[in-house]
Order: sequence, then structure tokens, then C-alpha cells
Amino acid sequence: LISNLLKPYSRKIMVIHNYPRKSSNFKIKIFNLFTKLSIKYFANKVVSVSYDCSLVLSDFLKKNVLTIHNGINTKLELKNKKRSLYKRLLFVGEMDKRKGLDTLLKAIQNKVFNEKKIHIIIVGSGDKSYKDNFIRACKKSNYLFSYLGFRKDIDKLMLNCDILIVPSIYNESFGMVLLEAYRAKIPIVSTNIGGMKEVILENKSALVFKPNDWEGLGKNVNAIITKKDLKNKLITLGYELLLNKFSSKIMADKYGELI
Repeated sequence: LISNLLKPYSRKIMVIHNYPRKSSNFKIKIFNLFTKLSIKYFANKVVSVSYDCSLVLSDFLKKNVLTIHNGINTKLELKNKKRSLYKRLLFVGEMDKRKGLDTLLKAIQNKVFNEKKIHIIIVGSGDKSYKDNFIRACKKSNYLFSYLGFRKDIDKLMLNCDILIVPSIYNESFGMVLLEAYRAKIPIVSTNIGGMKEVILENKSALVFKPNDWEGLGKNVNAIITKKDLKNKLITLGYELLLNKFSSKIMADKYGELI
């Protein structure tokens, strides 16, 4: 808004990264109204990060929304992975019900992993009550469990883990963590919803299971652990997909075309 007031005649592109929130909450209603007014009077163009998100936003805003996928630097110094007797399963994200942690918990509680030496590593912050209940339940399992809280060294953590778990059940507009995993060359077991469908080549760049399907999650983890060729294929195709579609240069070039 300040930028609009200081430079009222400059060309402005508004980028929206998330789906609109429909709620009776007063603060959310005010935020939605402010967003609509800002776009109506100040934005020359509106961009979102996935076709799925753009479609929902177009209906919500009653305005055409363009799509430019997120991109990241594709180069990462790959150091030798720290050895471990355990297979390390990593979750990175907000500790929230929509992220599908209940699905991961059910997989843990039902002992779906064939490998006995499993280390569950959770990274992220979130609602204290939900987080505490999840951690308490995980610590009762037979698997090694670590909660690391919010971390900035995600690349380092990925380089020293064996599988990334992305069990989201709704409201995923893109899935940046998928790109980070492609770059770190760690295989992915994930749901495939919302904008994530544009980032994942199903069962080629990641093994996919349905939302809430804890058995499917376990089956895919077991497949990656036991089939080295499958693991290597997922890593190779994931990195190729990153290079060909989701580099920061590709993203920057597309934004440059709008200016």
C-alpha cells in the first residue's frame, strides 16, 4: 500500500502465494477486503504460484490471475551424508492438521515400516497444543523420535536424511519443500494435492499416496528403503524436473516478461 502511494503511476505486480481464506473471522474478512481493494485500485497484474491456486483466486477476486511457478537456486554443495544405523524420515513444515501429521502419526502407531531402525525427525513450529500432543504420542512409539523446532538449515538436514515425508491433506498452493528436496537429492513420499500436482511427476519424481492414507505412506517408505534403483530414479528425475521447470532463473525470466 505504501509503495502504491509513493509511486502511484508505476507498474505493479501483486504476487499471491496462498489460497484465499474463507472465514467468518472478522480479521480475515478485513484482510480479504483489503486485498481485493488493493488489487482493484493498485495492481496492474496479479500472479500466483500454481495454476490451481490461480484458478481459485480468479474466482475469489473476479479478476484474471496469471501463473508463475516458484523457483529456487538449483546449486547446492552436496557433502557426504553422515552415517547412521537408522533410516531417517524427515518432515518439514508447519505443525498443523492440514499438513497431514495425523497421517504420519497413524503410520508410526501402526508400525507400518518394515525397517525396525527408523528415526522420525520433525522440523517446524505451530500450534502449541497440537504440537505437544503430537510429540507426546510419537515418543510412545518404538521408533527413535526427534523434534527440532523451527530451523533455517533445511538443506543441511535434508542432506543427512533418507526420505522426505509430505503428508499434506489440503490447502497446498505449491510446496516449496518439494523443490528443496529435489535440490538436496532426497527421495520424496508425498500426497499430491492442489498446486503440488504441478510440482510432482506422480511416481516418477516422488512416490505418491492419497491424503489420510497412512498405509500408503508406509508402503512407499518401505519401497524406497528396499529398492535402491527406485530411490535413485526418484532422485534423478526430481533433480531434472527442478532444472527444467523450477530454477530461479526460469522464474525470474517469466517475471521479467511482465515488466
